[in-house]
Amino acid sequence: MRRDKMRRRVKKGFLGLIAGMLLLLGSAAAVMAADLEENLEPAAQFENRGEAFASASSSTVVQTKATTSSFTLSWGKITNAKYYNIYYRKSTSSTTDSLMMYSPSVVVNHLSANSKYYVSVKAYTSKGTLLASTGTFTCKTLPGQPGFRGKSTNHSTGKMTLYFKTPSNAAVEGYRVKYTNVKTKGNKTLTTSNLSYCYLPLKYSAYYKVEVNGYITLNGKKVYSAKRTIYLAQQPKIYKKSATKSTMTVRWNKVAGATNYSVYVSTSPNSGYKKVKTTTGTTYTKTGMKIGKSYYMYVVANRRVGSTTYKSPADYYSKFYIYYG
Repeated sequence: MRRDKMRRRVKKGFLGLIAGMLLLLGSAAAVMAADLEENLEPAAQFENRGEAFASASSSTVVQTKATTSSFTLSWGKITNAKYYNIYYRKSTSSTTDSLMMYSPSVVVNHLSANSKYYVSVKAYTSKGTLLASTGTFTCKTLPGQPGFRGKSTNHSTGKMTLYFKTPSNAAVEGYRVKYTNVKTKGNKTLTTSNLSYCYLPLKYSAYYKVEVNGYITLNGKKVYSAKRTIYLAQQPKIYKKSATKSTMTVRWNKVAGATNYSVYVSTSPNSGYKKVKTTTGTTYTKTGMKIGKSYYMYVVANRRVGSTTYKSPADYYSKFYIYYG
């Protein structure tokens, strides 16, 4: 009987201990949740970078480095601070993560490329008392290789338009574009903050090697992504060379660096084009033409590099017809 009573007392005491521990853990979790919630301000307010700590300290948090999967922060040591909590969330997410550091710097890893993150830092004493805190500021990860949506030729201006594929809410601030004439090796570089497109004054006589980097700005300096290399050429201009009662020979400008040319023909200006020939020359003869009937043609310059074939745009067609009486 005594043993049973002792067992019941031990069991009751043990259960009480467990309940106390669970209550303590629950309180700690509630404090952490409240701390995180305190940092979830509206995204519209998260604009300033490197705000000074709100206490008497003059220390400023600065993003010093970015990769495609991380960013690095550093700041001056806060007097009497034992540790720092760093809160961060992706601009398109409602989930906040946190890190605790004992030194005034941190590398935040396992992030998404080309993304903005909203960040705040808090300093605590050894007793867990909040000593100082920042406002919420924006950090960025480095973009990966740029993507492209397409290209087009404008015969009126003589310029080619290269369209960038920029995700919405991306961190990238602009692009650096270097274009090199494959024939003369002459090159130029332009930098644009237009995230949609850029104009390239490419000559019609050659293909160009085009190298593009995205960039972000850290502390007044541009930091560039890995480059993407493509080859671009203007769409060749096509002209009538000679004709008979049933044939017509057309010609087009030679494009240095082109592997070959593809010729397309249709009897309708906006549809029905068929590739009728691929040639290394710069002429094509259309046979079986009928007097008074219109024919529409355009040429694409192709360049083979490794396993990839690059093509000039196909934005313009030329109208041809035979009018022998």
